[in-house]
Amino acid sequence: MSLKMQADINLLQAHYAELEQRLDEMEAQIEMVNRGIHTLVGGGDLNKLRLVREDKMPTPRSKGKKGKQ
Repeated sequence: MSLKMQADINLLQAHYAELEQRLDEMEAQIEMVNRGIHTLVGGGDLNKLRLVREDKMPTPRSKGKKGKQ
């Protein structure tokens, strides 16, 4: 087997491993979404699921008591 063929095989194996990892991550995310939907519909324990709303942007704050004198 030539070096180019071995390099191609190694590249394909690495690509396959990356796709397998992505597929595993997607399956875990789909399972989490399905569990959340099932709980929200009423088929599960509501104490185990909490919906949290987070803002990624910081809230602007005033620099002090400007205007109040």
